[in-house]
Amino acid sequence: MPIRLLSLDVTDTLLEWSATIGTLYHRGFLRGGVAANVLPPAAELDARFPAAFTSTSRQFPLFGHGTISSFTFWREVASKLVEDTALSSDVEAFDKGFAEIYALFQTQEAYRAYPDALPLLRWARSVEGLKLCVLSNATESYEKSVLPALGMAEYIDFCVISKLEGVEKPDKAIFQLAARRAEVELKDVLHVGNSYSKDYCGAIAAGCRALLLNRHGATAADAKTVRSLSDVWSWMQEDGRLS
Repeated sequence: MPIRLLSLDVTDTLLEWSATIGTLYHRGFLRGGVAANVLPPAAELDARFPAAFTSTSRQFPLFGHGTISSFTFWREVASKLVEDTALSSDVEAFDKGFAEIYALFQTQEAYRAYPDALPLLRWARSVEGLKLCVLSNATESYEKSVLPALGMAEYIDFCVISKLEGVEKPDKAIFQLAARRAEVELKDVLHVGNSYSKDYCGAIAAGCRALLLNRHGATAADAKTVRSLSDVWSWMQEDGRLS
């Protein structure tokens, strides 16, 4: 069964943050004119971020699909991030700082492409009959701003973004949507990502083939695991998987 669609996760698969989340938020707040003496240190923002993001995601699932804009979703995360700090009582300063944070995350500055990402995309683009998509639990920023800024967009046929589609991994529906958009059968899709539950198990449950990317060497007993995107390239060329 030849592979007709290569589907790739984005965060921690094609790219990573250029610094910690707390560092990037701290940088944005300072650029917006927030005084350093009212701003929690980057390490504290790092520690606060998981709870702020989880709380906002429960309130506005799928990054606020159908209810609020991505800007408003991330503003709510940032607001929770500085709750009970001196900054939380200065709305004007907070809004100026958050505007800089949001702008920062639309640019290349906040991200770093893995060295093996562009070589895989270029190779996949050269394979006759193979389509390429990214499938991400994220907002539209990846499609509209980040992937173009990192020079990746030109190799990608289409993006499936949870915020826009109203469904997210590991739901089978998001993999089915990608296959329909590519006009291929699910058995002809290979999905690659770093999350065992969302990427690997989600794709397998949907009827796709899957590879679990673990750059740190850990493996899951029931998962086909690769250490790099270069390994994906090699795996796809074995045993007639492309013909």
